[in-house]
Amino acid sequence: FTYEASPEFTPFPTFPLVLPFLGDQGHDVVPFPPPSLCLMPEGLEDFAPEGLLHAEQQLDLVVPLSHWPATTSVHSCVESLHPKRKGALVITRSDLTAPESGQLLAVSRQSTFLRGASTDRGAYGPALDMPCPPARPPDRTIDLATHANQALLYRLAGDYNPLHVDSSIASLLGFPRPILHGLCTFGMAARAALLYFQELHPGSSLAEAAAKLERIGGRVSA
Repeated sequence: FTYEASPEFTPFPTFPLVLPFLGDQGHDVVPFPPPSLCLMPEGLEDFAPEGLLHAEQQLDLVVPLSHWPATTSVHSCVESLHPKRKGALVITRSDLTAPESGQLLAVSRQSTFLRGASTDRGAYGPALDMPCPPARPPDRTIDLATHANQALLYRLAGDYNPLHVDSSIASLLGFPRPILHGLCTFGMAARAALLYFQELHPGSSLAEAAAKLERIGGRVSA
């Protein structure tokens, strides 16, 4: 997943989720909030961009990453708004397509909680379709450790929210220290799913497991 000259090199399955952060020109460093998070419903007031919290994420891979073209186009829009007691939940959809053919490659749906946001509009649009966990122990539990500098490394993927690096911002928002990015946590969960696939299919590689992944979703909590 990290060395492009490897015979089995392939992007990590959740890689498409960082593309909306890179802006129209595909820049590696863009101001925060990125264009994909600047799409806000009309009438939304009184929230600071630093207070954005990743709540839920879904990714549908319509075409395996190994068959993607060299360039992609990203179109994002707001699908839903759900006012909450301490803010608002906004659901954004991003369609990733092949520029030449227009073929749909992947669909990302992200729900973002805006702490302190207020709106005079009512709720509209569907919530993310998240299945409830079954009332039984999990089939498999996998522990994956993160590093103390994990957020510092992950922000290089394009999410430069100061909440993940600035202690004063984290404290202002009620956290004892900067928290890890929701998408980084999501990526760790995806890695655990690939490791579980390998357990069920002995002899398979992580690249083979990644090629089988078509949909993944989850909720993030801090």
